Amino acid sequence: MTTVYSKFPPTVENAITWIPAWRKESRRRTLEHHRAQSQGKPTRTREEEIQDLVPLPWQAEDLIGTTWVNVWTGHINTVIAYEVPAPKWRPDEGKALIFDSPFNGDSFKDTLGFWMYDRYIIEHWLRYDHLTPQGKLEWMCLGISHIQDKINQTKTTIAGYHPDRTSCYAANMRYATESLSRLRVEKTKALDRTRRHADKHGLDVPMGLINAGVKEGGQLMLF
Repeated sequence: MTTVYSKFPPTVENAITWIPAWRKESRRRTLEHHRAQSQGKPTRTREEEIQDLVPLPWQAEDLIGTTWVNVWTGHINTVIAYEVPAPKWRPDEGKALIFDSPFNGDSFKDTLGFWMYDRYIIEHWLRYDHLTPQGKLEWMCLGISHIQDKINQTKTTIAGYHPDRTSCYAANMRYATESLSRLRVEKTKALDRTRRHADKHGLDVPMGLINAGVKEGGQLMLF
């Protein structure tokens, strides 16, 4: 059996308060690391950092069929296998947790976690399927907020394109507009899932986290 390690606790219910605090701490540690490097001071090695990881209360072999949420994007994926990835990325690559990951409307096999020395480590993901309905709702809202961020970024990109100043203007414009359309569809589906989940469990959507229901030009229209 394979013990799974993570820097996160097994359960994070309160994404609304946990995410901002975690991201702030993550940025602080990154800045401290870069500052120490620039000053020629010693920094912690990867080997030292993994000693701080805690074992999760599940074995990798028992996680097939479980769902996990990405702490940066709010994407939710289901583990479909624990096997050697094909093709193997490194000669020493062992078995890994596998899920279908969406990409530009399609899907491809991706891994949840990786081997570092003798430990199987899951980074950037938290287990989702065992959360309470309220806990799941908060992570769903994070996912919608992330989609809205990508929509805003894509609109800014399109606004910056100009036929006389942008190389491969037609191809870039076509790709960006297709991406924008795909993101808007993705957002609509995510909003519908969130609404149905909230209605089913009699919950209120935490507007402090989600802004994706704000229509362009402004009024809050989640439902």
